[in-house]
Amino acid sequence: MKKVIKFLFGKPNSRVTLSQTAQLENCANCETPLTGPFCYNCGQKKESRHDFSISHFLGETFHAFTHFDSKFFATIKNLFRRPGFLTLEYILGHRKKYMNPIQLFLVSNVIFFLLSTFNTFTTPLNYIMEGPLSGTMNRMVNDRISREAISYKDYEAKFNEREKGEAKTLVVLMIPIFAFLISLLFPGQKRYFLEHLVFSLHFYSFLLIFMVFGFQVILILISLIMLLARVSNMVTHDEAVAVIQFFNTDSGSTILGSLCYFFYLYMAIKVVYAQSNIESFFKGFASVLFIYVTILSYRYILFFTTFYGLRLSH
Repeated sequence: MKKVIKFLFGKPNSRVTLSQTAQLENCANCETPLTGPFCYNCGQKKESRHDFSISHFLGETFHAFTHFDSKFFATIKNLFRRPGFLTLEYILGHRKKYMNPIQLFLVSNVIFFLLSTFNTFTTPLNYIMEGPLSGTMNRMVNDRISREAISYKDYEAKFNEREKGEAKTLVVLMIPIFAFLISLLFPGQKRYFLEHLVFSLHFYSFLLIFMVFGFQVILILISLIMLLARVSNMVTHDEAVAVIQFFNTDSGSTILGSLCYFFYLYMAIKVVYAQSNIESFFKGFASVLFIYVTILSYRYILFFTTFYGLRLSH
């Protein structure tokens, strides 16, 4: 009871104000005696009265936003305009002007899951169970449905809902898988695995953002080309509509995406791994195949984590 009364009505032992920190002789962070404007032990700046003005506070806030923005836009600009450039800059140690590769990937991941209409990284239960491991997965699901005494439709709804949450975190697993596959293309270069990892982080950052905005831009360009071709009587109305509709299908978007990814990887491999045109061509083609191997591997991992996650939650 005494503690409650003291908490409600007692006075604090000491009251600290911002202005008092400007009068300290020791560092406010580590209490090391100050001999200049910066602490030689931890590097923190000695506060002055000006540091506590509203204008200074707003200025620091503005600087923080603009500093992030400048890094973000510089990184995104080079990510799209100069394939492989950011990876090479990281390897060379020129890192201050750009976002950290992991930070860039996480931001790209958030953008993708907030804005994308693609389900590339989330596969409904009925689709994923048609793959090479369909027999094993069907037995697992049927056994779980029997044990829980629920319908397939109810289990599928629970599975798909949980999978959406799992996908947002597990998508990072594609990075080391893709990096390992890429490393197999350059056995003689004796590179650290981190270099392939950074290359993969930059590529998948590009891929995630491209899937949100790039596809839409290209589809608009295709529609404009078809419109001009129709006006010029180069194609009929039905042919123009058929082309536009094809690139809006899964098959069309896969072909379109593969071509864009190939071009990007071809350019990036030339820059980062210093390959000839012919070497970059074949290794770029192999890398596109690795994308789909990586996505397939990720989908199976996602299935098992979702399945056992549901199982443990009951």
